[in-house]
Amino acid sequence: MKTLILFALASVAAAQCPTPTPPPDVSATATSPYTVRFQINPATPPTVGYWAEREPEGGTFSMINTSYPRGIFDDTNRLLPGQTFCYRTRAKTAPGPCERFSEYSEEVMVTMPDGPMPYPGAPEPPTNLTATIASGPSVVLDWTAGTFPGVQGQTQVFRVERSEGTVYSVTNSGSKPATDRNVVSGHTYHYRVRAFNSFGWTTGMTYNCTPNRTDCGTAFTNVETVTIP
Repeated sequence: MKTLILFALASVAAAQCPTPTPPPDVSATATSPYTVRFQINPATPPTVGYWAEREPEGGTFSMINTSYPRGIFDDTNRLLPGQTFCYRTRAKTAPGPCERFSEYSEEVMVTMPDGPMPYPGAPEPPTNLTATIASGPSVVLDWTAGTFPGVQGQTQVFRVERSEGTVYSVTNSGSKPATDRNVVSGHTYHYRVRAFNSFGWTTGMTYNCTPNRTDCGTAFTNVETVTIP
């Protein structure tokens, strides 16, 4: 009898919280050498949104959009001429106790048309690094960014490295300024910063120049040393 009651309750819960069906008729169309329009037609209830994923050729799927309730968006994130990408999505219901996800849609592929490659050079190296002790304790780091031409979808990214001796490790990556809160009273820290192109600028235009690469960063700034009181 207990098993029957639990089964009945589960059936009621499933009826009250239906799982959406996989999104139908997905398409991915290159609208420029750097832009893909991803679309679902039609968008149907009980869906209130979609989660889209993208896979570069030879790579793995990663999330690129979790909020496009109308079933359409333009993907402009790190797309380059001549590259091939695969897209998929799934539908979701409203957040809360009845939130449900559908199975994935069919996968669709698109190859970007030919076009001029983004600027292949590195930014100018950052300069004038300063390190200021703040409350917490913490260290606030700022610097002067080197010049970098504006190109669609391309940004300059900075990496802050820290050492307590001679071996440096990454403590912050992103934009400027940066704050290092992982410091201890009585310790001395050395800081330096370098810049990266978010697309990459090695020969052949690598897909993504991440800061753990050794062949695609600028020269470092000056080294700033602070001792935490």
